[in-house]
Amino acid sequence: MRGGEATEVLDLFLHHARRLLAVYRKENAATLAHGNRGRKSHHTLDASMKRQMLKLAQSTYVKL
Repeated sequence: MRGGEATEVLDLFLHHARRLLAVYRKENAATLAHGNRGRKSHHTLDASMKRQMLKLAQSTYVKL
């Protein structure tokens, strides 16, 4: 597959596709995964806050 075809399939710019290919060739496929993969987001709400928000959404802020 040529660079132009790859950019269309992956929906990337040519420069970015070339950079990814260089990283893949230098390291391996695992380096293409995002560095925070498998970790919890810093913006994650704790379970009690989620329950409170759900309770409000289902009672106080319910659409009529």
